[in-house]
Amino acid sequence: STLSDFNLSVIAATKRSWMPAVTMSRDDAVQRWPVEQYAPCMAALTAVGASAAMVLDSLMDNANAANGVGIGLGLVVAALGGSMLPLELFSDGLMKVSALTPHHWAYEAYSEIQRRGGTISDVLPQLGVLLAMTAVLLPLGAWLLRRSLSRAL
Repeated sequence: STLSDFNLSVIAATKRSWMPAVTMSRDDAVQRWPVEQYAPCMAALTAVGASAAMVLDSLMDNANAANGVGIGLGLVVAALGGSMLPLELFSDGLMKVSALTPHHWAYEAYSEIQRRGGTISDVLPQLGVLLAMTAVLLPLGAWLLRRSLSRAL
């Protein structure tokens, strides 16, 4: 039947896309995805995201509204930061706007590690920007949350 043919074609296409990753040796995987270099970048980006979420949630009165705004804002910021289109394709003006997003700095760090074989010392400037964003947003979020909670009581 047509449905089973479709299912078989999807399975075949899926197998072709993931089989090379599964069959590569452990050494290739470690060389291609050095966790010790990616982990600090992921942790720094996560810290910025959590801090920004605390700020946003503290400013919103309704949890559903905060979720909607958070998803929408997250998609826009991700797009501006290079998560949906490579930064290399951005115009100069858009690159300046992009530099205001944490995604831009994480993208730059990941690119340095993946494309140019960079190490942690090579991505310290990007990590510094991400940690500076966290250093601003986290205390702001804590202050806003405390203020919001004191109003609720």
